[in-house]
Amino acid sequence: MPRTAQSSGLISFEVLGERQVALSIGRLVNTLGDMRPFWDAFAEAFKEVEAEQFGSEGAEGASGAWSPLSPVYAAWKASHGGDPHILVFSGALRDSLTGGSGHVYEPHPAWMAIGSGGSYGGYHQTGTSTMPERKPISISGIQESGPFAHALAGVA
Repeated sequence: MPRTAQSSGLISFEVLGERQVALSIGRLVNTLGDMRPFWDAFAEAFKEVEAEQFGSEGAEGASGAWSPLSPVYAAWKASHGGDPHILVFSGALRDSLTGGSGHVYEPHPAWMAIGSGGSYGGYHQTGTSTMPERKPISISGIQESGPFAHALAGVA
């Protein structure tokens, strides 16, 4: 699950050890002390960015468009009633990352956790020996300077 923490005036957002966002918050830490008002705004930005990521099948994120499904898996998925979009069979992973069922959000004064309660998102994030990496969480520079920076500006 992604975790976000602040220290020394920098917010670092990592997924499985890979930095996604690093925002300088300078005086905001001293002003707020308790970062929960910012985490609420950050969580809304996260859900917005995840909706873009799933809507574009990864193309909006830093990692780029997700690898297409193999023809064999695409046929299996269709025959079993799965949604044809990449990383969406039932919609559970998408929903959990965009604020629906299974969404996790745990704000604390100095850190927060946000993401999916499902255990399989990490396999998509890193890939496996039989499945290519398709990062459901991959924040682009445009998204970092857009929704996440706006979240910071709304609290500062």
